Amino acid sequence: MVLAAYIQENLEEYECKVTVLGHIQRGGSPSCFDRVLASRLGVGAVDALLAGKRDVMIGLVHNKVVSIDFEKSLEGSNKIDTDLIRVADIISI
Repeated sequence: MVLAAYIQENLEEYECKVTVLGHIQRGGSPSCFDRVLASRLGVGAVDALLAGKRDVMIGLVHNKVVSIDFEKSLEGSNKIDTDLIRVADIISI
């Protein structure tokens, strides 16, 4: 807000709008799956910390919560499911 006010007062050639990202990022109410997934990943993160693990990410592999070293998580690549892209295109109209 302070930066926007400064720009409006001192840089007349620019138009400035403030956006609160939280509302944009949210995208809707979480589903039951979203809530359970967040809880499972949170528990996995705490378990990893208690086990002394560092520099890992927590995720699902075959529906099981796992910790994976950051370096390993950056290896390889996954193919993008073109059917999901098509669905996203259709529902985002």
